[in-house]
Amino acid sequence: MTAISRRKVQLIDPDKAADTSSVVRARVKELQRAVRELNWQQAEALATIQQKRLWAVWGFRSWVSYLKSEAQTSLRTAQYLVGTWTHFSTQPAEIRDWAYSIGWTRAKELVGLVNAQNLRWWQHLVEVSTARELVEIAKVQRRQKER
Repeated sequence: MTAISRRKVQLIDPDKAADTSSVVRARVKELQRAVRELNWQQAEALATIQQKRLWAVWGFRSWVSYLKSEAQTSLRTAQYLVGTWTHFSTQPAEIRDWAYSIGWTRAKELVGLVNAQNLRWWQHLVEVSTARELVEIAKVQRRQKER
């Protein structure tokens, strides 16, 4: 069994695995929170770069060329990140903070759907639904909203 610790792999003695399992579990949860936070920071940074056209100042021919060569992300991912961050950064603190806490991959499905009146309903759905179920629920809600 291995554990990753600050960019190096360490072996865990199988005899001590039971002792370390709660530590490893807590570390995974901590890392999940850190990844969510880093995704939002990346989204904010990409939004700034796009809005201020900093990619051109840095000598890139286009936003897409910047994304591919330096940001190492696809246009689609960047659009999701920037769009989700842009939307939720303008929401009331309670909605914004909740969206940040669930991560951008779930939050991107809720852009334009969550508001102060239905926040509790969405919070419940996010808690009890898989990511796939959430996508389907959001699609249905979007169709109903368009009517």
